[in-house]
Amino acid sequence: MEEKGAGLTQQELARRLESRRSNINRQLSGEVEITLRSLADLAWALDREITFELRRPEDAAGQNIAPMTSTIGHKPIRIIAPKTSSD
Repeated sequence: MEEKGAGLTQQELARRLESRRSNINRQLSGEVEITLRSLADLAWALDREITFELRRPEDAAGQNIAPMTSTIGHKPIRIIAPKTSSD
């Protein structure tokens, strides 16, 4: 959002990364999985620094419910197989 406000478009990102705008769009929308290399390239194009932090969820005294994280509660990935001639 910040880059949009500054006038940085997906087309400009694609130009900086020597890629196609459609590839940038799929990465930013989550349509395709982004690799660490792609993330590093995007950070470079956006003049940003990447930081990662691995930490344990905070536990409160007497807590007996698992803390919510970004991965708890998500359903398994649904795999869609291609149609066969018998379908």
